[in-house]
Amino acid sequence: MSHRNLFSVTMLLLLFSLVACGPRPAKRLQSKSQRHGLAHDTKQHLVSVAKQYEGARYKYGGEGPKSFDCSGFTRFVYSEVGIQLPRRSADQAQFGKKISAHRAQKGDLLVLKKGRKVQHVGIVVAAKDEGLWVTHASTSRGVITENMSSSPYWKSRIRYARRVLP
Repeated sequence: MSHRNLFSVTMLLLLFSLVACGPRPAKRLQSKSQRHGLAHDTKQHLVSVAKQYEGARYKYGGEGPKSFDCSGFTRFVYSEVGIQLPRRSADQAQFGKKISAHRAQKGDLLVLKKGRKVQHVGIVVAAKDEGLWVTHASTSRGVITENMSSSPYWKSRIRYARRVLP
């Protein structure tokens, strides 16, 4: 082995030993209830952000904060809690864990289709016995919150939800 290679190997070993033996940050253990509380806080923050933009106008290709299309709205809101969604609704419909719509919870992404094509996405802000309340960017009314389960227009288009938050 040449002196140059021996020196390189020695330096790598020295660097490795410094990194391996250096101080480690203390692990912060969380109880199950603390983790649940953190997730609840994130969901609540997401819902608060979504509702803050109610009344914003609809604009095809709009990404906020003054105007949105449906996927621009969901992408914008989720980014406020540190989650980067894809831009298009069809891509968002593949993001996170797929769950049935009747298991959707606050903070989930609701996917709506017409036929086999993803038509729309929105954010579940409440899941109650009477239905799924979703905040979304409607082409005719801008950003609104409505019960998709009782809407004559949306009810038949609900397909599934995506669990995006941990």
